[in-house]
Amino acid sequence: MGGTSFDICLARDGSPDIVDNADIARVRIGLPMVNVISIGAGGGSIARIDERNLLKVGPESAEANPGPACYQRGGTLPTVTDALVVAGYLPDTGLLGGDMPIDKSLAEEVIQKHIAEPSGLSLLEASSGIIRITTQNMVEGIRIASIERGHDPRDYLLVAGGGAGPAFAAALARDLGIDQVLIPRVAGTLCALGEASADLRYDSIRACPSALTTLDLEKVNSLFTEMEEEGRRALDATGMTKNEIEIEQYAEMKYVDQIHNCDVRMPAGEMTEDKRELLRQHFHERHKELFTYCEMDNEPELVSIRLSVIIKNQNGAARAKQSEKTEKSKGLTRDTLLHGNGKLSATPVFIGSEMEAGEIIHGPAIIQEFTTTIIIPATDSITWYSEGYYLLQIG
Repeated sequence: MGGTSFDICLARDGSPDIVDNADIARVRIGLPMVNVISIGAGGGSIARIDERNLLKVGPESAEANPGPACYQRGGTLPTVTDALVVAGYLPDTGLLGGDMPIDKSLAEEVIQKHIAEPSGLSLLEASSGIIRITTQNMVEGIRIASIERGHDPRDYLLVAGGGAGPAFAAALARDLGIDQVLIPRVAGTLCALGEASADLRYDSIRACPSALTTLDLEKVNSLFTEMEEEGRRALDATGMTKNEIEIEQYAEMKYVDQIHNCDVRMPAGEMTEDKRELLRQHFHERHKELFTYCEMDNEPELVSIRLSVIIKNQNGAARAKQSEKTEKSKGLTRDTLLHGNGKLSATPVFIGSEMEAGEIIHGPAIIQEFTTTIIIPATDSITWYSEGYYLLQIG
């Protein structure tokens, strides 16, 4: 969760969910890509009272310019960030270790004017409402990325990225029935860190319509060879081809007369008669996983095949340098709504750079990192690990 959008992706067995097409600006793009669901829920999402006197949040955004009112850049509309400041979740002294000053009074002013007064709510009720509605919008987005793809979110770990993500992570996990949340210390720069440390890959896809029983194995092997050569040529220019290379093969499959396709991992190497039957078994399993059923007596058919040439990044994940700026965390508190009584009450605040490996903090509490703020509700606890992440346990 960043300033404008909330982006969701499900990863299974270390690999992100891949789709063979997606709609971008109402145009269908027929290429394999990471399945990222984006909704208009970010720190800059604007809250408003609609014509039915209901509180709505997003998808309109104040963006970076002018941004939330508390940023003192001319913003005049209430945003999610303003609500977080009024609720005490974000420091009213400034963000980025104090390098980015903010003005809490401006946040209070716009929420009072545009939300509290028109709806008859108090300032704190209005701020809390903005946060709750934003949370629910994000929960629905996660359900689209998981349940609608055949995955139960309760079986997964939630990873919170973006500058605003860790402020909502505990509430999201609780609503979805998820027990644990992993929060990287560098959550605010997680996307950039991922790009710097990701493997390099080239994907190719070929149409291959055929019933599995009559699939021409020679033709399939020829297409795979062609796609692998194409991928290797494309990656030669990177100068990284001396690194370890992996090949992944997939098939888009469905039952006869079915509309929806399944992406099925194909056995590595040349296709043989034995692997044809193994692919049949994998398809039935994948179909049941996605759609809760399979038809063992129905004939599977291929729509297309896909091959990925992957150059492994030998540098591994980079470690982000921590800010030199530190604060004295001993005895720090901030008035927040975390205590569940509808009132601002003193809440312990910890500085992430001062925490020791294995240290456990019980909520209600707040951890202040340079690029993000972590909220720990009253029933939850969090542990810092020296590998560079927090593990939040939902009570």
